[in-house]
Amino acid sequence: RDLFTLSGCTFNDNQANESGSSIYLKPGWDAQKDKNNTIVVEKNVFQFSPSETNRFNVRIETNKGNSSNVILTFKSNKFIARNPIDEYKHIQILTSPQPYQDVIFAGCNCVQQGPETAEFAKSVYPITNFSFGCNTEGSCLPEDPWELPPEQTTPDPDGFIPHNRIDDEGKDINLEAYKFTELDAGDDIQGGGAIKINDHKVSCILTNCTFTSCHGKSGGALFVNFAGSSVLSFIVKASRFNKCQADTHGGAIFLQTSKPKTFEVDISSCTFISNKAGKNGGALYLIAVDKTAIESCTFE
Repeated sequence: RDLFTLSGCTFNDNQANESGSSIYLKPGWDAQKDKNNTIVVEKNVFQFSPSETNRFNVRIETNKGNSSNVILTFKSNKFIARNPIDEYKHIQILTSPQPYQDVIFAGCNCVQQGPETAEFAKSVYPITNFSFGCNTEGSCLPEDPWELPPEQTTPDPDGFIPHNRIDDEGKDINLEAYKFTELDAGDDIQGGGAIKINDHKVSCILTNCTFTSCHGKSGGALFVNFAGSSVLSFIVKASRFNKCQADTHGGAIFLQTSKPKTFEVDISSCTFISNKAGKNGGALYLIAVDKTAIESCTFE
């Protein structure tokens, strides 16, 4: 099958305002029978100077589709940051949302700074053959494998269970008493800092949930795009949206539906406080037809 190799290259102080200062790879193809598309990234040096507009150095992300057909080999690469700042990433290996067919970490990948400068999708764990705080190839000793940390399943003292971002995962969502805090959709072209429903249409029911300081391009907390012939529900009850922000539309919620009498939308007894949008809809931005109700909500 297809093969792409990036080997023995040096990247010095390249820049990208959104992501991929050195490289941005989006491998894969939406074809059920397509397999073994191989990506090899080995023995490269990725050096950059992070800044407020240059935060993400190497990003590898599966293409959208319904088939897992990418084999990624990541071997013996080196990552260096000049004049580091807060909240930057040397390496991101992500999914959107289809997982990889396989991910192979080999050799010793040497990262000058700490593990907080790396981000990995859940499906690529365990993470092996990385050394953090590594300055030279000679000092590169692979650390113990990183296992995926278990998600918290018991409420914290305020009575809510913390939840990670839900990124178009294709499963119906039915959550009660969960909280989404300081989640960011990053450079996702849709948005939804906490929850995104776009390619994979599913129903979403949220009861007594909180969304605090979430951010996305559209829909600081929630981005929902319903289309097609399926009967779907979007129901949000007794939930709280506080200080969420969208770059464009829908500081808290962006919702778009395309067909009458097919989709049910019910937002009731919710509180929206200090949410902001760069363009339209500080709290809500709705493009909806029929069967839409907003009741007993507070907007401050």
